[in-house]
This record gives sequence, structure tokens and C-alpha cells, in this order.
Amino acid sequence: MKKYLLFILFSAFSTFASAQAITWQYYTGAPSFGSSAAADLDKDGFYEIVFSTYTNDGRVHCLNAEDGSVRWIYNIGGCGDVAPIIADVDNDDTLDVIVNGSCNPTIFCINGYTGQLKWSKPSGGGDSPPTVANMDNDSMPEILFCNFNGQLRILNGEDGSTNETIQVDPNFNPIQTEPTLVDVNNDGHLDIIMANYYNITGLYVWAYDYATQDTLWTNFMADTSTFNAYHGGAVADVDGDGLLEYVIGSNNGLVRALNVEDGSTLWSIPIPASDMAPISIADLDKDGDLEVVVTNNDWITYDERIWVLNGLNGSVAWSYATTFSSFRGCAIADINGDDTLDLVAGYYMGDVIAVQPFSGLIWQTNLLQYFPPGLPYFDVDHGPLVADFDHNGTMNVFVVAGYGTYTPDSQNTGKAFMIEAGTGKCPEWLMFRQDAYRSGYLSQQDADSSCSVVLIAPEHATESFDLTLYPNPTCDELFVTMNKGIFDTKKLRLSIYNVNGQEIILPSNCYSVDRNNIHINLKTLHLASGTYVLDIQNETGELKKEFILME
Repeated sequence: MKKYLLFILFSAFSTFASAQAITWQYYTGAPSFGSSAAADLDKDGFYEIVFSTYTNDGRVHCLNAEDGSVRWIYNIGGCGDVAPIIADVDNDDTLDVIVNGSCNPTIFCINGYTGQLKWSKPSGGGDSPPTVANMDNDSMPEILFCNFNGQLRILNGEDGSTNETIQVDPNFNPIQTEPTLVDVNNDGHLDIIMANYYNITGLYVWAYDYATQDTLWTNFMADTSTFNAYHGGAVADVDGDGLLEYVIGSNNGLVRALNVEDGSTLWSIPIPASDMAPISIADLDKDGDLEVVVTNNDWITYDERIWVLNGLNGSVAWSYATTFSSFRGCAIADINGDDTLDLVAGYYMGDVIAVQPFSGLIWQTNLLQYFPPGLPYFDVDHGPLVADFDHNGTMNVFVVAGYGTYTPDSQNTGKAFMIEAGTGKCPEWLMFRQDAYRSGYLSQQDADSSCSVVLIAPEHATESFDLTLYPNPTCDELFVTMNKGIFDTKKLRLSIYNVNGQEIILPSNCYSVDRNNIHINLKTLHLASGTYVLDIQNETGELKKEFILME
């Protein structure tokens, strides 16, 4: 669904921003609204990227991220306007792709490896991205989403059967926000926060207790703009009081931080309307305090920026002016390898930009140049993914761009792009809103995990370190013993390289840390037998140890 009120002719553009190198591009025939999701679906050590397309195509595309080749395609029978999610929802050790159809009011569960349908169920339609969690504490996760009828629907992941249906909006108005999962009342169980999209009186935000089936709180803000909130809020402890906040923007130009425990307003700040893009949160300046990142669509004064707000009080800490608006917000990653988090976003009229907060532009490129002239308008209405997708030691940015309308149009078109982004390696941003709970928050712990960074507890105060690997050769696991203690403030980065110098992704679930020992489960990496190098480094040094993996 398009929200832009500004339309201009392409002929007004005589030049494009300097172009970043395009690793590959893939023609889709329609744009992809929302975002994508990436995971290693076929266990080959590389990510696959999954996204759905709009009218004129209406399919789910699964591409090999390293080169853009097709892994599989599934037809969802109508336009897709929703970011998918990847999870093993039936505990069969195979990742599944969950896609919510828009034109075809159906939710689909697709086998991520084969591309074959596992099940599909009526959804009530809508643009609400699904979330996944084990809500009822059985052995299987549930899938949650909202719909055009103001409902929250919860399905059992194993077969799509109904777990619960809640009429959240009593007036049956649509809820487009993703259900954001958070423990609202600190009882050890996940609760659900949602906000309405359309209401002639104002914006409602609801917190719902799954366990008791009670509404924990409702926050209402009068709003005459009719269309209220499209994306859900971001969740983090932005004021450092030990309790979480839910930060959400609205169409009337207010960004508000609500206290998760009771729905009261911590702060509210005006940003030139509209502020319905998804919000991201991280510690951008490494001072221990969180910043809130907002992009806006100002159709009145055209004061459109990337806004960085102080989490404590919402005041503007920094901003970067952009030519047009971004409706899918910013991904957060270290693009240029300087150990500082950067922001990446796609824009109306084709720009994709990377900026360093409190500094300025890193690069800007425009994707319109890869399309034929004469389109009525053009957009990168797609939240970026960021990772080293081809394992060449540098970051990539993935987006989909194009032109598309709800009704069939012969000019509808789209392409997926993999863009060379910079010398950074991590952290990664692999799905819409950062995680399966749709929190929008990149914590320092998540960043360290994505970078394979671990903290080793000290035995002695020393600035040097040595390590021992055993067993070596090994078949399935590796133990790393630190022979000298390391300050727990010294971050260690773990990497594994093959004989060709190619870095192997080391996900956080394949290793564990116990004081000055590390256990690596090599089976989860699906490596071929051969010789490898474990590289371990901290701020003061680096050691490389060779090991042999046998079948």
C-alpha cells in the first residue's frame, strides 16, 4: 500500500548519485514492499534471501545471496506487501518461510529448503508482518499476525491450526502493525503490543496478555489524520531505568516512547509528519546510552531526514537531510569497518544511502538508472538487509526497487539488487525489525554475537594471550583453552578460514563460553573435511591456530 503524496517526473533528474558497485541484480517484474529475510536455508554456508512481490508477479522468491541465482519460487496467488519471517515452526530441523499474503488473504508456510508448501490458512488479509515465538510453552512455536478486520490471529506453527483469535479493535478497523513481542508485566511470559492503522478518532496502542487473555493496558492519542500507525514500535530500555519502552511513530507527526509496564508516555516529540516508518534503536555513539532512529515523510514542508533522538528524553541528537522520504526505516550495521554503527535506508525516487551518525554521508547510490525511462514514479520501498553475503570480507546491502500499483499495470516492474557497501564485516541485519520479536533493537549483545565476539573472564591481569586447540585433528567439536587470562572488557573476535582464505560464518549458536574456555560445535557449520585456521583476536593482539577436520 503506497503512502506517498509527492509525485514528480523523472525528467527532473539530470544526474544520479555516484553509484556503488552492484554485485548482482535480479529481475522480478514487480517491486517488493516491506522487506526480506535471510538465513542459510540449504545449509551450504551461505545465506538465502526470501521476499514477496507485488501485483504483476505475486510470488515468493528465494535467491542464493552470494550470486542472485534462484533457489526456488512459490506463487502466492496475488500481491505480497508484507515482510516474511524465517523460522523452524514445526521442529523438523528445517527452516520454514512464513509469508502473509495481501491481495490473497492467506498466510503461507513454505519449506525453506525445497520451496514446497507445508500449509496455508485464511488470514483475513493485511500488511502485518508475522512474528514467531513459543507463546503457550508447548514444544512448538506459534505464528502471530494482525489483519484488515482488527484481529490478532495466532496459529500453531506445526500445521497452521488456530491457537487463538482476538478481536483487538472493537470497531473492526485494520491493524497493519506487526505484533511486537515483549514481557509487559514481568511475569516471565511474552505479551503482545499492537497499534491500529485506521481510526477516525485517534491512535490506539494495546498490550495483550496471551496467558490470561486480558488487555493489560490501552494507550489512546487523539489524532484527526485518520490513518494512524502502519509499523509497530521498537522495544528497548531507552531511558536506562531497567524497564523497557515501546517507541512508535504516528501519522500526525509525533514519535512517542511508552513505558511498557503500563502504557504511560515517557516522552513525545514532534517530527514533521508523517512518522509511520519503522523505528530502530541502538547505542550509536558507544556512550552506553541508546539512540532512537526515525525517518519521516514530510509532505508539507519536505523537511525529510534521518533523525537520531536521545533515548532518555527524545531530544534530537543529530539529523541528516535527505532528498526524499524513506518508508521502511534504517538498518543498522558497521558499513565502513571503523567499529562504529552506521545507518542504511532506501528512498522514494531510488536512492539507497549509508550514513555514519554524528558524522555524515558514507555513500549514496540511485537505482533508477537500472530501469527504463518513463515510469510514473519509482521507489525503494523495501527495508535493507546488511551482511557479507558473498563471504568476500566486505559488507553488502540487499534491497528491491521498482514501480508498482495495486491494480495490474503493464509498467509495473522491479529488480532486486546486491550492493557492495564497504569494508565492514558485522553486525548483520538479516530481517525486518532485526529479530523474530520485531523489536527493532540492535543491542550490544546482539552486535557482539553477530560479529562472533565473546568476552573471556580474567584469571590474571595481562595484555597478551595464548590458546590451545583440542582435539586436533577433530571430527565434530573443538575446544579452545586460553592459557592466560584476558580482562573481561577485552572483546575477542572468532573467525574460521578455509585453505582458500574464505571466512566461514560462525553463528552464535555454534559456540559457548565458560570463563576462559570456548567450545565450538563444528557440526552446525556443515564443513567439508580439510585444513582450517581458527583466528582469534582482541584489541591488543591476534593468534591463528590451524586445525584439521576429519569426517
